[in-house]
Amino acid sequence: MLKSGKAALAAMILMAAVCIGLGVFSVKSYRQLSRKDQQIQQLTAESKAHLDKVEALTRENQTLARTLVPKEEYARVIGGILMLKNTAVASGLLPDSLPAMRPEQMCEVIKPLLQGGSASASNTPAAEMDFHRRVVEKEIATWSVIDTKDTDKNAVCLYHLQKVMDSIGYGLGGQIKTTAEAVMKFQTDNGLKADGKIGAKTWAKILQQTQSR
Repeated sequence: MLKSGKAALAAMILMAAVCIGLGVFSVKSYRQLSRKDQQIQQLTAESKAHLDKVEALTRENQTLARTLVPKEEYARVIGGILMLKNTAVASGLLPDSLPAMRPEQMCEVIKPLLQGGSASASNTPAAEMDFHRRVVEKEIATWSVIDTKDTDKNAVCLYHLQKVMDSIGYGLGGQIKTTAEAVMKFQTDNGLKADGKIGAKTWAKILQQTQSR
């Protein structure tokens, strides 16, 4: 009887030891799992922050790609700005003694000359109309022919050309929706080939009409 009691007590002690061991092991495993879980959460947060940064940089690069222009196009734009400045000076619209300026500063100086309503022979100052004519003449001297249908290449020149066309009665409105249509209407009315291209013959005829008004 005594032996069986000792055996039962020993069994109970053994079971208690096993339970304690399992409890300690479970606590240690739980703590390790908690640390692992925290590490995973931290890595997940870091990965998300990294992905957000990559997406932001990608959007920034896409924005830069849309706004940047090729070196050749930039040089052409700068040349156009300087041409407008020199033409405005020659026309008396800007003083000869302009200080050195960055391109964006020069644009601010020239911008007022490019604004305003529709030009006509009666309400446009002679110097301003001379400015518009000079811009078109410089483009013709550079390219020989101005294709008024090529609005991307000739956007600035077409603005000045339309001012000249306005002054001789070929303004936009009615059936004339574009500068190209105004030029072709003028060519048709004056026995010229109606191709919408301003070359020496068409320009000479336009100048003849501007001088007669």
